[in-house]
Amino acid sequence: MEITTFHLEESDKLEDFYSLQWNLYTDNPGYVKQVNLIDTIAFETGFILIGDGNTLARGVVYRTQLRMEGKEILFLGNFEALTLEHGLYFLKNIKPVLKRFLSGMLLLGPINGSTWNNYRLSVGENSCLFPGDISNPSFYPDVFEQAGFSFYAQYYTQVQTSFSTDLKIPLGYSIQYLNKNDWIDALEIIYTITMAAFAKAPLFSKITYESFRKKYVAMLISLDTNLMPLVLDENSEIVGYAVAYLSPFDNSMTAKTIARKAGIRYAGVGRLLSAEIMQLAKKYKVDKLYHAFMHQDNSSKALSAKYNAVTIKQYRLYKISL
Repeated sequence: MEITTFHLEESDKLEDFYSLQWNLYTDNPGYVKQVNLIDTIAFETGFILIGDGNTLARGVVYRTQLRMEGKEILFLGNFEALTLEHGLYFLKNIKPVLKRFLSGMLLLGPINGSTWNNYRLSVGENSCLFPGDISNPSFYPDVFEQAGFSFYAQYYTQVQTSFSTDLKIPLGYSIQYLNKNDWIDALEIIYTITMAAFAKAPLFSKITYESFRKKYVAMLISLDTNLMPLVLDENSEIVGYAVAYLSPFDNSMTAKTIARKAGIRYAGVGRLLSAEIMQLAKKYKVDKLYHAFMHQDNSSKALSAKYNAVTIKQYRLYKISL
């Protein structure tokens, strides 16, 4: 077995890189396309483990502008391995290479370039519960732990099956839904709210409005904007928003994002949006509502528990010093 590095202009090695995911996820080609594309902006270098002409493991190291524990942070993303042994060999053998050039830095993963892309490892339950969920071979957490990585953060998806809530809109607020034909002005405000709301979130990276717009335009093509409530204040200004979507696979709904303007004045807007999503779940008569990817310290996890949601899946991130 041999580990080789590659850069984005090396098309033959990129072909080797992507070949592994098709072997691992042959039963879910849509999932492969969604989660495994290389982030070309943050790309530093790629690694491929080759044996007998086949790709056995692979990953990409990304540069970031983040620091933690007094160290610059690198991300290890797009990780895949055919077996536990191949994954261990890969991680143990890229570390000396990285230390040679990037000594003293902190490597976190798996994160595909930034937290705007897919990241985290699924732990235990590895089926895709909802569109956008993370699925990976069950041995992946063991690969990172046995390779010397330590636990960094835990995330949860919870599921709710009863939606008995009365929506009471506080005085001065109103709810409307994103207009798909007139969304540009709203999207600029949503961008500003998002950057402020998640600025202190672990590993958050600010992106430009243009990048944000491209992501949401792509999402709006497939999303039902009747599931994207906006909270407006007495001046008809947007002060909070939520994104939810229905599953094409079963009778479920996923609550993806809830965000509000910062400040004590807007306390309660998040609860109002959560209650509105409960109303939508009742309206669409879904069997399950997923509260997706909540960080261990996120206030939304406590809010989710208030609605008797139970944890159904866990995810992890890992770190190691170089």
